[in-house]
Amino acid sequence: MRALTEKQRAFVLALLELPGGRGHQTEAARLAGYSEESASSLRVQASRLAHDEKVQAAIKEVALGTMSSEAVNLVGVLLQIAYGELPANAAEKMKAIAMIFNRTGLPETAQHFVKVEHNINTDDALERLYRFSKVLGVDPKTVLGTMGLEVVEGEFREMGNSVGEAGSDLPRLTDDRVDTGEPGDSSDDPFSVD
Repeated sequence: MRALTEKQRAFVLALLELPGGRGHQTEAARLAGYSEESASSLRVQASRLAHDEKVQAAIKEVALGTMSSEAVNLVGVLLQIAYGELPANAAEKMKAIAMIFNRTGLPETAQHFVKVEHNINTDDALERLYRFSKVLGVDPKTVLGTMGLEVVEGEFREMGNSVGEAGSDLPRLTDDRVDTGEPGDSSDDPFSVD
């Protein structure tokens, strides 16, 4: 406030005393003693004052000082509401109590618990790692080998429908010999895979 002229100080005090709304800056300028040659010039002067950095700093300084000095009175009003000395419904009383707690070092706390579960199918994960390493051109053995896993690569060729079926290139197996499919070549062994 000390950096302001006498009229600027009067403008700040009038601005804080007047109810807000349309025209209150112009009225504050008029009360502070600024020229009333015309209503438009007074509005322009009020707008310039309201946007001046020094005036804005002074408004903030006075507002904070006023609020600090009124804090005790306002807490008293909150207490009256909380105790039912002033008319209020239950929701308003609870809000007043919460406001008192928040302003006296006992703020409301909220706790949130989040449980995250993630199930990984190891076989799928290993298969994805294997395919990804192939896409990147990295040897899968270097990726999966560090996990203590052995990577076996090979080529496979389909030989026929299934073991021992007609048209299959593979012989049928029995417990102790190979059944070549020749007549008289199978045994009556119950363990044969005919």
